[in-house]
Amino acid sequence: MFLFICIIIALLLLILLAGLDLYFGYKAFHKHEKPCPFISRDSHTKLITDGNVLYKHLLDDIKEATSSITMLFYIVRNDDTSEQFLSLLEQKAQEGCQVKLLVDWIGSFGLKRKRIKQLKENGVEFLFNRRAGFPYTFYRLQHRNHRKITVIDSKVGYFGGFNIGKEYIGFDEELGYWRDYHIRMTGEGVRDLHAQFLIDWVRSGGTYFPFEVSNEVIKGDTEHHFYSSDFTRIELLYKELIDNAEKHIYIGTPYFIPTKKLMNSLLAALHRGVDICVMVPEKEDHRLVKEASFPHLLLILEGGGKVFHYQKGFFHAKVLLIDDCICDVGSVNFDRRSLCINDEWSCIFSSKQFILKIKEMFIKDLENTKTYPIDHYKNTSFLWKCRKLLSKLLSPLM
Repeated sequence: MFLFICIIIALLLLILLAGLDLYFGYKAFHKHEKPCPFISRDSHTKLITDGNVLYKHLLDDIKEATSSITMLFYIVRNDDTSEQFLSLLEQKAQEGCQVKLLVDWIGSFGLKRKRIKQLKENGVEFLFNRRAGFPYTFYRLQHRNHRKITVIDSKVGYFGGFNIGKEYIGFDEELGYWRDYHIRMTGEGVRDLHAQFLIDWVRSGGTYFPFEVSNEVIKGDTEHHFYSSDFTRIELLYKELIDNAEKHIYIGTPYFIPTKKLMNSLLAALHRGVDICVMVPEKEDHRLVKEASFPHLLLILEGGGKVFHYQKGFFHAKVLLIDDCICDVGSVNFDRRSLCINDEWSCIFSSKQFILKIKEMFIKDLENTKTYPIDHYKNTSFLWKCRKLLSKLLSPLM
């Protein structure tokens, strides 16, 4: 009995220390972050929702590169799919292109150190972002760079939800087909993609390099505005958008675990008659996601909103569509980790023509969903209650 009490006390102390580390780490890191405000831009944009299509475009653009390739991903796997990209990057570096690859230290931890050494030997500049360290070790482990940004020759840019690995083209037996939203961009906005990559690169120990100014950079037909979570919490941006909604709010996310502020804003929107539709995956790629999300989804349903579960594989898109006049696509999940901890990348589109394209795709994805009666979200089994309690304790990190 004495040993059991000692173990419980030790666990409670560890939880307390972790909580203090997380709190003071958050305060310390955000105190020293410098703003990088972006302005409204006009670019040519293309929405890509299939991993095979994205990889074809991306590989083709890399092959055509003549001067520079910069890539930032949360995850680069140690598999054949990733090897296609790594080998091509080595080839382009050998041809004389400046090639820089930046990956998150936790997200890409499985990438073999031997392969990284080969990349460097073949001319690819490689860095890990957000390494663990001291002080605030627990906070550093939680604070991940979740952005996905690629810039080629300072002319072509990519951002969105896809990472690099075989699961993103449907080769995961459990998850199956992978649905995500990614943007290919040319025009003014590429400069901002470069600027954000540069911030992350220099912060990770890399050296400064300029944007290649070209007379070919012209305005596109899609107006947009980038936001980086380094200087403004995405939570506050989303709250403002939701509070101003008048007709409808469409949310697509793999994890629906909103902060209290956002949940209250959504419920207030329902109360004033705004139609809210939330699309989440049927499958889960992390444990306790359903236990953490179901209480929030239940509140949406009880308030008169709609919840749809995607059936055709795994839905990983991050999209917020409001009144057909504002739409956000990027790396931001509708959960507390993305909203308050991670480094994220968000793009607010305000050109109606492109917004309607995204809405059309969202509605098309709704055709592959299933709805459940409200009792489905009220599981009362003892095991479910235990897992729900655990998920509630961990929700600030989910």
